[in-house]
Amino acid sequence: MTQKYTDLLFDLDDTLLDFGATETQALRLLFATYNLEMTPQLEKDYKKFNQSLWKKLELGTLSRKELLEKRFSTFFKEHLALDVDGIVTGKQYTSFLAQGHQQIKGAKELLQDLKKANYRLHIVTNGNKNIQYKRLDDSHFNRFFDTIFISEEIGYQKPTKQFFEHIFNKLDLVPNQAIIIGDSLSSDIKGGINAGIDTLWYNPAQIANNSTIQPTYEIHKLEEIKEIV
Repeated sequence: MTQKYTDLLFDLDDTLLDFGATETQALRLLFATYNLEMTPQLEKDYKKFNQSLWKKLELGTLSRKELLEKRFSTFFKEHLALDVDGIVTGKQYTSFLAQGHQQIKGAKELLQDLKKANYRLHIVTNGNKNIQYKRLDDSHFNRFFDTIFISEEIGYQKPTKQFFEHIFNKLDLVPNQAIIIGDSLSSDIKGGINAGIDTLWYNPAQIANNSTIQPTYEIHKLEEIKEIV
């Protein structure tokens, strides 16, 4: 394995851990708490709504506090005509979310191989620190990583330049030593571009990229990472 980089910055959700499966599990548990049936349409509507909120957070038009406190009160009101306390419901949901740690196929084997090859591995993730630490612990993925960077702790989120400046300062890195690996063009890839580092887009669904955000590399299977780094 010819090594182009010393440090690999990995996104967590839908790159190494299956956030879609975790999210579905958490929603089912939350709906059951309110004696509601989570239909496929409600699940689809929630995920679309939630993604729109995280996009606003990435763009800086919505704060993390607003997202977490109003997400469920808004959704339950608009889709179920039900008034709930957004803060209470949000805490219930995050407790369920922390229980999910389903792995993306091939993720464990990839991390084992990269660790054996003496790469320095780092997690760079947006999200709640308690949830992400628990999911990393429960999946036993935490043992592979030298450091874990979570937006809630840093105070900035991907794709902001400040998020990556914090990482570079902590690791004493220069841009050509690192590459970011993730599934999100708007968060991971745009963030890497903003930071001036190479980017690797994990695109298992082989979605056409019609955006102006162009990654350095694109892969469809995690094992392809070893051929690039």
